[in-house]
Amino acid sequence: MYGALTSFRIDGNTTRERSVAITDYLTKAWGIFTVRRGGVTNGEVIRVTPALYNTPQDSDRLARALRAAARRF
Repeated sequence: MYGALTSFRIDGNTTRERSVAITDYLTKAWGIFTVRRGGVTNGEVIRVTPALYNTPQDSDRLARALRAAARRF
């Protein structure tokens, strides 16, 4: 059982409302489950937790989704 945990922020998106919009977009448009986390320095972040069972294609899809989200938000 191995996994990873990382958080990210799209520049300028530090509010709860924007974080919720980003997580909703990643779920609905890309099928990628993320959660927002508040209370960190400099605003909210989005958390994603890839695991050992994720394939290289899953990682590629995450990268494409994050680029798309950065353009959209």
